[in-house]
Amino acid sequence: MKKFDQNSRYDFPIIENWTHQNSKVLDLGCGDGSLLNYLKEKKDIKGFGIEKNKDNWLLSLKNNIDVIQMDLEAGLQVLKLTHLI
Repeated sequence: MKKFDQNSRYDFPIIENWTHQNSKVLDLGCGDGSLLNYLKEKKDIKGFGIEKNKDNWLLSLKNNIDVIQMDLEAGLQVLKLTHLI
């Protein structure tokens, strides 16, 4: 599992403050899974990620993140949304 340098990501502690202990977190565009691992360490969350990029998806798997590889924008087109926020 990847170790975290809290100083390298100023946003992780902010997101940690928004996250309840033992909560469930879905990270859309999770990259290598660093945020989910950080939250697992700090808040004992149950995390799941979705990642489009194959290399990042593989890194997430190596970092013990439950993740699926998927293009969210293509997948959401079935909803015929005009804007993604």
